[in-house]
Amino acid sequence: MKCLAVDLDGTTLNRWNKISDKNLNALKQAHNQGILIVPVTGRSLDMIPESLNNCDFIDYVICSNGAVIYNFKTKEKMYEATIPNQECISFLEELPSFYLSANIDGHIVLQSGWIGTLYQFLRKNNKTKFLKVNKIKSYLKDTKKDVECFQMYTLRKSIHYQMMNILKKYPSLIEANTNAPENRYTEIFSYFSSKGKALLFLKEHLQLEWVYSIGDGQNDLSLFEVSDFSMAMGNGHKDCKEKANVILPSNNKDGLSFGIEKYVLKG
Repeated sequence: MKCLAVDLDGTTLNRWNKISDKNLNALKQAHNQGILIVPVTGRSLDMIPESLNNCDFIDYVICSNGAVIYNFKTKEKMYEATIPNQECISFLEELPSFYLSANIDGHIVLQSGWIGTLYQFLRKNNKTKFLKVNKIKSYLKDTKKDVECFQMYTLRKSIHYQMMNILKKYPSLIEANTNAPENRYTEIFSYFSSKGKALLFLKEHLQLEWVYSIGDGQNDLSLFEVSDFSMAMGNGHKDCKEKANVILPSNNKDGLSFGIEKYVLKG
């Protein structure tokens, strides 16, 4: 069986976070030719766009940049590389004043504060249900749950540098590369999670004979490393373009459908 692993933001979705009819039809055509379609995203399960949730041709989805693989139809986990509960609590106890959110069990957990309110406002047209808590650290102590990833926001560079120094004490945690200005936003994952590691698990578990991948960001580089043929979006990061086998048009010009039609369906 062949597989097509597709990033969502900046790849499958356009600048308005929508999937065009052209891209959707291309994915359907690939599925009809017997190709396994696997969305690979930094989003939590709850944040998968409704247009994809309604598709009957997706069996698996890789979420939180490779921290979890879900059976998309049953929503059951089949793979995890999450941050253990006690390690999360220890890390948070050392942190300075950050606004926090986290992906936990496929949901977005928002810590109370003005950024949480703003986040909900910006997502007001999205049907996602957020879990809002007073303190994420207290929530983790009560629930004993592990974390797929943390999202951290601050308005001061000095606090970000403090966080980076604290992170050095935790070799099993890594900071994801982001394009946020002036280090005001960062994401924290388990060292053992990446899109590539999750895809490799799926490749071995399902005995996939060939894997195509399409992405745009630095977090897609590990995806390319375990793929047989990789495609970078025209709007993608320069590292992504250098690593890929070919470069496609941008996500706003339906580069995904172009790549599927030219390299996957005719491959």
